[in-house]
Amino acid sequence: MEVTVENLEDFILKRISAETGIAIEDLNAEDEFVKYGIDSLKTVLIIDELEKWLGIEVNPLYFWSYPTTKSFCQHLLSKYQEASNN
Repeated sequence: MEVTVENLEDFILKRISAETGIAIEDLNAEDEFVKYGIDSLKTVLIIDELEKWLGIEVNPLYFWSYPTTKSFCQHLLSKYQEASNN
């Protein structure tokens, strides 16, 4: 499986849509998660699905350190690539 920033963003935005009921076309990868009501519970649910999909552990604090889908996915891609190279 090839993991790119684009397919990570797609995955995250779909999960945000599922968790919040906001239509995916109304979401923007450059908006902060808090704009969509992503709290710690929703973060844990999204992270759980991400970990299953990627097969790596994802620190939930990344959601707060990288508060937009775009910044989160860019960071996550680097972590995924590091894990894949080990």
